[in-house]
Amino acid sequence: MEKPIGAKPKKWEIVEDKNIADVFLVVFGKTKHALLNNLLEAFAAIITEIKEIKNLKEKITFKVEAFDFYEQIFLFIEKLIYLKDTKHLIFKKGDFCFKKNSIEATLFGQKLTHLPIKVDIKALTRHKFDLKRKNGTYRLSLVFDI
Repeated sequence: MEKPIGAKPKKWEIVEDKNIADVFLVVFGKTKHALLNNLLEAFAAIITEIKEIKNLKEKITFKVEAFDFYEQIFLFIEKLIYLKDTKHLIFKKGDFCFKKNSIEATLFGQKLTHLPIKVDIKALTRHKFDLKRKNGTYRLSLVFDI
């Protein structure tokens, strides 16, 4: 099926959320930077109403280190969950510096305390976690325990 002319590429989609214990998500991006920003958006949209995240005054910088991009993304997502749980932060956008064995991330967001909570992401699973690059587009599949 062809995309309509001028249609924006899909950023992410929830593939399956019928099971009350998890959410199967696919995130897309033409670049690593776009992929991670789309991941931030999807993560936030699962937890709260994304349009309510307006105050991007919270800024945090961290580094994840691993031998490849696949493992770096996994650790990056685990860090998002950790920051949500311990600092009550949710992020809408980020700047990233990619090196061979690391990602340095500077994220912008806000406290969750004044936002409506739809569901709580408890953990990332290895089940169905997959990263592929096809026709110049990254495709990240993952399952969150909720």
